[in-house]
Amino acid sequence: MRKLMLQMNNIHSVVTKIGDIHITNIYKPPKMLWPPQVTDLRPHPAVYLGDFNSHHQEWKYSKNDENGDTLVVWAERNQLFHVFDAKAKGTYRSAAWKQEYNPDLCFVTRDQYHKPVPTRRKVLDNFPHSQHRPIIYEIGIQVPLITSVPRPRWNFGRANWTSFAIELDKCLPWIPPTHKNYDRFIGAVISSAKKHVPRGYRKEYVPGWNENSDRLYQQFLDSGDGEIADELLHSLDKARRDKWTSTVESLDFKKSSRKAWSLLRKLGDDGPTSRGKSIKQFTTNIKKQLKHLKLTSPEESTFSCPFTIEEVNTAIKDTKSGKAPGLDGVHPEFLIHCGKSWRLKPNPNKTEVCCFHLNTKMAHRQLQVYADNHLLTHNTTPKYLGVALDRTLSFKQHLQNTAAK
Repeated sequence: MRKLMLQMNNIHSVVTKIGDIHITNIYKPPKMLWPPQVTDLRPHPAVYLGDFNSHHQEWKYSKNDENGDTLVVWAERNQLFHVFDAKAKGTYRSAAWKQEYNPDLCFVTRDQYHKPVPTRRKVLDNFPHSQHRPIIYEIGIQVPLITSVPRPRWNFGRANWTSFAIELDKCLPWIPPTHKNYDRFIGAVISSAKKHVPRGYRKEYVPGWNENSDRLYQQFLDSGDGEIADELLHSLDKARRDKWTSTVESLDFKKSSRKAWSLLRKLGDDGPTSRGKSIKQFTTNIKKQLKHLKLTSPEESTFSCPFTIEEVNTAIKDTKSGKAPGLDGVHPEFLIHCGKSWRLKPNPNKTEVCCFHLNTKMAHRQLQVYADNHLLTHNTTPKYLGVALDRTLSFKQHLQNTAAK
């Protein structure tokens, strides 16, 4: 580390070199004017920070002064980047005027890709017996490390659904289909899922990290070359930018707005303020309608009839994947990929098909109906509940069968 102290027209500056970074700390008295060349330039990477005492709307002053204009022109001419966050608190708290200002600034140089020196700025709280607030500048490459929530998640993309269905089909025949055994059914589903669906979470991960990142990181560890580190950082930025682009382009409010609202909440927006009120009103209306149906419906109505197999199969077929589970923890994917042996499964070899026509010319037409890729047998006099049916409803075949007994 080397230091160099300079003084020009009562403008003080201290140059410190740490590694390959030149850091210039500047102080200009409030009544002094900047020269056209504010300070001596240093080779990249370089940082210029300090108490500049210059007013400009770019750093939240109400109006510009001569010093502020000179400073902005100097930064633009030398392609310097101003490290500033308009949402952060001011660096100077005036006790007399009870207002905040930003006389303390920071400028950094840019590389060949026009990328500024990675710098993060944080303004701390008030410092005792001083109107200036401490500022922390973090300079250098910092790979973002994300700590995951320690909550295991199902990896449906790597699930073995065939084995899951077979395992579940072995368990369900031993569970009577009553409401009292619902917990046993849920236990069988979750137990089968744990055996055939991967489940876990990543403790820590870097967004955008891939095989190329591993290679660059290993090269950086071996050589310590800063250019390789810059290339690694640029590759991570590109990967995150591509991920952001694909995420935004895939948003679709027509089919499902779940992903869209999830993204907006991550960006800091909880969605419309009337959303909670509308959901509460909708729930209240549904409860009123259900109560009305219970009071007005007869004891034996369509609302009190048990669910049919066709209704269950239709509901499972129409279930959308990717939805959140209920209180029982059963995801829609578990029901969609269940086996068929625990449902009503017709036997193609014992299933017949027929069609009675009023048109005599079509009376002997045979239908070709397939079930599970099996052609069903056509029968002109099928049996239903022990009664042999015929096209003319004369029951001649049924009477003959009964007489033969």
